[in-house]
Amino acid sequence: MSLARVLAGAGTAAVVYTRLVRPRLMHWGATDAEISGPYPGAELVPGGERSGAMAVTIDAPPDRVWPWLVQMGWDRGGWYSWDLLDNAGRPSAQAIHPEWQDLTVGDSLDFWAPGRGPMKAYEVAVLERVVLYGLYPPVVWIMQARMLSVLKRNVERATRTRTEPEHAVRT
Repeated sequence: MSLARVLAGAGTAAVVYTRLVRPRLMHWGATDAEISGPYPGAELVPGGERSGAMAVTIDAPPDRVWPWLVQMGWDRGGWYSWDLLDNAGRPSAQAIHPEWQDLTVGDSLDFWAPGRGPMKAYEVAVLERVVLYGLYPPVVWIMQARMLSVLKRNVERATRTRTEPEHAVRT
């Protein structure tokens, strides 16, 4: 294969990725209004620039979703993703745990990096909404997409099967 053909193929792949694939990855699940509207937490992100907008619609009231969000983290309820990759093989929570409901500004949410151990993923800056800001969105896209779909499944299942408030569930 000639160098010209290799370069042409690489150029074509780059254009296809940039124009067709990347925009879909960077806006997975988000509506046009969410993408074009004000960016929640922009004041917390260096430069205030949106790196991507991933979203999922969860058929449950916010008070049923929030307890699942505040218990995220390696040393807490997990990341609801592929646990072998980001949770040292420990299974993510399948229910609300009261001991993981206390989260305060300044707390660190950690993940497990294979070969490196626990590492700081995020720092809690505000507790009134969840804004996750990462440096490498194409790298973590698959993990975040999985996290959102598992959160949706867990919250909706818990909402359908329980009539009591989620924070009262003990495992």
